Amino acid sequence: MNNQNVLKGLFLAAIALLFGLQAPNFSIGTLGKPGPGLFPLMVSGLLFFVGIGMVIKSWLLEAKPLDFHWRNVTLITVSLVTFAVITEYVNMLVALVVMVFMSSLASDDFSLSRTLKIATVLALIAIAMRVGLKFQLPLY
Repeated sequence: MNNQNVLKGLFLAAIALLFGLQAPNFSIGTLGKPGPGLFPLMVSGLLFFVGIGMVIKSWLLEAKPLDFHWRNVTLITVSLVTFAVITEYVNMLVALVVMVFMSSLASDDFSLSRTLKIATVLALIAIAMRVGLKFQLPLY
């Protein structure tokens, strides 16, 4: 199977199953009073259907050969690890900006202005979650 579209859909469905099968280990609750397992179960269910939809759609499209870019995978992985380390030792806002800049280097068409916009919007969302929703995020 050397069809990139099929493999993307199967991979997405597998990730959804991985998280969806873990969700019942937590209390699901009800829609009126949701437990900690309800959100991951709902998101993984939707993600599973998206993955299956991608597989079905791939039957209608021309097969696209698998093209794997190790540099991009490495950049994304290192950016996630760097995010965790900087969050632990500095703060989450700095970690967020560093992660966005590192991961954007994986793009074929890197744009400094677009990267700054993404970092700004994500930082504002994180601040809104901390201030407005009272999430306990180590932002600063």
